[in-house]
Amino acid sequence: EFRRVLFRSGVEPQPTTMPHSSSDPAIVAGSAAIFSNQDFYDLCARGGIGLVYLGCAQIDAEGRTNVSAIGPHAKPKVRLPGGGGAAVMLPTAQRVATWRTEHSPRALVEKLDFVTASGNLAALVTPIAVFQRTTGRFRLESWHPDSSLEEVIKHTGFSFDAAGAHATPPPTAREAAVLREIDADGSFEKEAGIA
Repeated sequence: EFRRVLFRSGVEPQPTTMPHSSSDPAIVAGSAAIFSNQDFYDLCARGGIGLVYLGCAQIDAEGRTNVSAIGPHAKPKVRLPGGGGAAVMLPTAQRVATWRTEHSPRALVEKLDFVTASGNLAALVTPIAVFQRTTGRFRLESWHPDSSLEEVIKHTGFSFDAAGAHATPPPTAREAAVLREIDADGSFEKEAGIA
């Protein structure tokens, strides 16, 4: 089966640095082709995107995300960049995964301050855990080394099923090498509070 890696605007990019957002110019470096956001969203809406990785400010147990506002929408404490692609991609991509570099009750919440998008969110990865969602709410898949089930419970703002959860296996030598390669300067590791 033929598959292509897309970074929202670029096909098979070869960035020299790890992009920190979808608007980072590094995201299209070395791309075989560059196309507009509208074309990407159209491809996703037509079912042509198998897996999307999205970031968010807040996420709830049902896999809904907030990238719009923290606090009341009419007068927020923080105005965020907005839905952009999330409102298109979350409901139309075949599968969506998200991550948070912060695992806290203010990021993983029982009730979002604003629902920007909802849909096919299947996985949530944080510095201390992995959650899976096949129907309804997230369930805990695993907690990372140097963490524990108790720590995950303490730092998660929503309740979750932990039956069958286990410690995350350490990365293989190949996975560790790839992680070192894509985060050569350790910036993502530092942002996640791991380094």
